[in-house]
Amino acid sequence: MPVKPSFHVGDAVVVKSGVLCPDKPTVSLAGWQGWVTELYPAEGTLALKWDSPTMRSIPDDYIRECEIEGLGWESMVLGADEVLPATPRRVIAS
Repeated sequence: MPVKPSFHVGDAVVVKSGVLCPDKPTVSLAGWQGWVTELYPAEGTLALKWDSPTMRSIPDDYIRECEIEGLGWESMVLGADEVLPATPRRVIAS
């Protein structure tokens, strides 16, 4: 049975070391930070939107590839066990 996320919508989170992008496994997400936007308790996952500093640090090549392939790069769904609580750095990038 999936682990129920211990997060709430609006919580700031940081991606744990060793976590790779589900769609691009060559891209490390370690240290990327964002805000929880949705919870999926049955799956043990959560949706998050990257914060401003993370958005500015995302490699251009990754953004370009995502755009070409029709993948979102401003947000992501990860396992609740792949993130940790974080201190908010800035407001959500729009």
